[in-house]
Amino acid sequence: MIVPSALIVGVDSTVGGWLWQNLGDQGWDVFGTSRRKASCEQDDNCFYLDLCALEPSKLPVDVDCIFLCACMTNMAQCQANIALSQQINVTAQIDLARYLTKKSAAKIIFFSSNAVFNGAIPFSKVDQKISPINGYGEQKANVEELLLAHIPEALILRLTKVLTPNNSLLKNWVKTLQDGRTIEPFYDLPVCPITMDYLCQCLLALLDKGASGIMHISGAKDVSYDELAKSLADHLRLPRALIRAKSAAELAMYRDRSPGFTSLDMSRTYALSGLNPLEINQVIEHVSRKLLCSA
Repeated sequence: MIVPSALIVGVDSTVGGWLWQNLGDQGWDVFGTSRRKASCEQDDNCFYLDLCALEPSKLPVDVDCIFLCACMTNMAQCQANIALSQQINVTAQIDLARYLTKKSAAKIIFFSSNAVFNGAIPFSKVDQKISPINGYGEQKANVEELLLAHIPEALILRLTKVLTPNNSLLKNWVKTLQDGRTIEPFYDLPVCPITMDYLCQCLLALLDKGASGIMHISGAKDVSYDELAKSLADHLRLPRALIRAKSAAELAMYRDRSPGFTSLDMSRTYALSGLNPLEINQVIEHVSRKLLCSA
């Protein structure tokens, strides 16, 4: 039996860390990179890599798949530190992908975002014209364009919001409600969440089919953060009365414009994988169960 192998660039990230753990649990030979030297000193399969000063020559390249997970994801920080985020989110991604494809026959998988769209309509399609409204979205769109031009066999996965039980917002909501204090989720900011388990299920199905180009992985519909908070409270039997919604316009980054929708059309992914978009109740049930288990 041939054991699949992977290099995960950015095991400190949410997606990278999950792949590092779960692909290993499924029998893959897994290697990873981290910007934390201490992490690398504790595991021989983890290699130090700083995307601000790229030195990839010591990375293992004799693998089947290379997952590009490391990036700056905080949209406000990306906007405030354009030069730094451009280096990490664009320049380093492309330089690393080009280097690795010269050294290896591995499949490159890049994790993009629904932020390449302005959110004017729901269920944005794969071939819809990109229209980012912030620096983070522009950077993801730039990498997509360069990968399609120079490494067309790469797989580009545009994701909606990945919710995990370790999500700081969810944990803070739960703790605050348990303490009998109010939370203030946004009633006018949408989210279309998926789980890490679902992401991995789609990812492995697409890899099995030899998918390349752009694919979407999305929840079934947009909900507001207010609706998300209320559903979570109901599942955990926490008081809805402590949930007092407010407008996202109070945040500087959404003062001028916020997306009306974040959902993505998954018809191309469904055609290859047979997997339907994840329903919101499935996300809430999964996250709630994990939160209860970790309590």
